[in-house]
Amino acid sequence: MAYPVSYRTEYIEKRSRLSVFFRWAMAIPVALALVFWAVIGIFTMVATWFALVFTGRYPPALYAFNSNVLRAAARFTGYLYLQTDKFPPLGLGEHPEYPIDVVIAPAQEKYSRLKVFFRALLAIPIYIVSAAFGYAVGAVVVAAWFVIVLLGRLPYGMFEAIDFLYGFTVRYYGYAFGMFTDRYPTFTDPPDDPQLPPGSWGPPPEYVQPGYPPQEPLTATYGGPPQPPAYPEPPPPPQEPPTGPYGGPPPG
Repeated sequence: MAYPVSYRTEYIEKRSRLSVFFRWAMAIPVALALVFWAVIGIFTMVATWFALVFTGRYPPALYAFNSNVLRAAARFTGYLYLQTDKFPPLGLGEHPEYPIDVVIAPAQEKYSRLKVFFRALLAIPIYIVSAAFGYAVGAVVVAAWFVIVLLGRLPYGMFEAIDFLYGFTVRYYGYAFGMFTDRYPTFTDPPDDPQLPPGSWGPPPEYVQPGYPPQEPLTATYGGPPQPPAYPEPPPPPQEPPTGPYGGPPPG
């Protein structure tokens, strides 16, 4: 089962050197808007904590607002971390057209009051991991800034590193502050698609067992269930009854 808070980004290799060079200055308006929403979010977070401790249920209005604050924070930080050149929207709400998004599952029917009451203590271990990841992602972003300014492109390895490191922080925020789930955040963020096999299922297509030549993929009877013919075969023509000494019973 995928984690209820999922950080989704779109990779674009070609980047604007000018936009990246002045990224910190261009992000000031978004930072001011985020501070405004974060101040309100402090009060809604406290209200959420009391509601969950006393009732074990997440009020829908608080769930919607806190989710939107986390989405806005992820869009701003992803923009600051050079994951996109597109200027983020200043308001709240879902913006599926933006290349950075946070998908949040619906609220649980019931929350553990005990886990919510001790959420600050339970979050200490993952806070330490998130803080370490914060230093690491900062180093990657600085290196990516130089690469983009010089080459005009963001290598996928750097993009993936930022996505992994900051994605964990987003899930940490969803657990510790948003309290969207009682589950500890995961390090990876696999897609929750029942039509796709898990990432560890089977060897990769290019895998060759040592000491054996490459094998062609199995087909027909041994490669899966038999396939029906493209069109039905015509029935055989009627046969005449056999005659003569070899085609019937011996004469009496």
